Amino acid sequence: MSCDIQAGDAVAITITLTDCNTNGPLDISSAVDQIIVLRGPASSSTRLEKAATFVTDGTDGKLTTTVGTNELLPFGEWKIQAVVTFPLGAVHSSEVKRFIVANNI
Repeated sequence: MSCDIQAGDAVAITITLTDCNTNGPLDISSAVDQIIVLRGPASSSTRLEKAATFVTDGTDGKLTTTVGTNELLPFGEWKIQAVVTFPLGAVHSSEVKRFIVANNI
């Protein structure tokens, strides 16, 4: 995540899943379900599961979702992970990434 996010902001999030063997994008075009999971700071029990859609056709490994106003509360270090389900039930989870939600003054 390359820009500052303030507590309470509504933001669009894009995640790119990478193939560990080739270090290129993971083709997720055949996925039947995609979610992006966000977990709030350790002091919080906040957990969001957001339906995700392909940015293009899924061959580039990119998923996107929108987080609404006041969903990214409280401020602090958040974790994010994509979870993709393929036909026949195979599930692929991305590595967990971290980002900061800043407090408003």
